Amino acid sequence: MNIAKKLHAFERILQSEAEEKKAALSAETAKEYERALSEIKREAEAAAEKSYRAECLKAERETNREALAASAASKKALIELRERLSDRLYKNVAARLRDFAASPAYPDYIVTVINEMKNNSAAPPTGIVLGRNDAEPADYIQDCCGLPVAVCGEDFIGGFKCVMNNNATLDMTFTKKLYEVRRDFKTAALYAGDGA
Repeated sequence: MNIAKKLHAFERILQSEAEEKKAALSAETAKEYERALSEIKREAEAAAEKSYRAECLKAERETNREALAASAASKKALIELRERLSDRLYKNVAARLRDFAASPAYPDYIVTVINEMKNNSAAPPTGIVLGRNDAEPADYIQDCCGLPVAVCGEDFIGGFKCVMNNNATLDMTFTKKLYEVRRDFKTAALYAGDGA
């Protein structure tokens, strides 16, 4: 019996050790499972974050592309509107200048401008060239200014060209001034549009 007791005690020791090893193995397996689960969870969160950022970047790029297209279309429409308004304004002013050039006050205006140039310039004009539409007041202008006046075949809308001492021509025509104002207006409108 002594042997049976010993065997029974040995069996209990073995069984106890097996239970301890089983519990330790179970605890280690649970730890490994938790670690692996935590690693998988971390990788999944990182992949989800990366995917989320990529989708956000894609959406932001698409929004920027759409905003840029809308802005470009808006600027194009604004430029076209400015161009139409500029053309209409140019035609309106050209018509008013033609009306003024046909008015009784026009020859006196030309005489005043020429005399101011003669009196206030270090290099006064030596001759005047009028456009073909100003042939009628040419003699009056010549008599009042005391300078030779010639009429050319061009239509200046109004105004004149001055012949200077060195035979250079100074363009004082309404056509040139209107062109310069229109060019400056378009340039100013273009730069004003860049800031909008």
